[in-house]
Amino acid sequence: MARATGSFLKEYNIHKKVGQYVSWFSIVRGSVDAKPGGAMTVLSEQKFFDGMTDCHIKLVSLGGSGDFNATIGPIEGSIVPLPLVRVYGKVSSEKDGLRQVNVESLRI
Repeated sequence: MARATGSFLKEYNIHKKVGQYVSWFSIVRGSVDAKPGGAMTVLSEQKFFDGMTDCHIKLVSLGGSGDFNATIGPIEGSIVPLPLVRVYGKVSSEKDGLRQVNVESLRI
């Protein structure tokens, strides 16, 4: 399991995580593909997090290590673009330059 979620202070590359369980912050950029039974794949942009927070909000860096597809579901409803989410899951593969993450848990 990856214990670091990436930081602008250290080198972190999501391209090197195939086969690993990860815990990433990301911004949902849009729905990619809805599947039968309520599952969906969403395009997300990974964001670095160095553990800094203030009393009321969680802070993430504007920088990140790239985009990935997150397969979620089945879920009821949909996920609108632009929320900050925390994705927990395993990076299963890389296709067309995008990492594919099988999401076990997602927190908005």
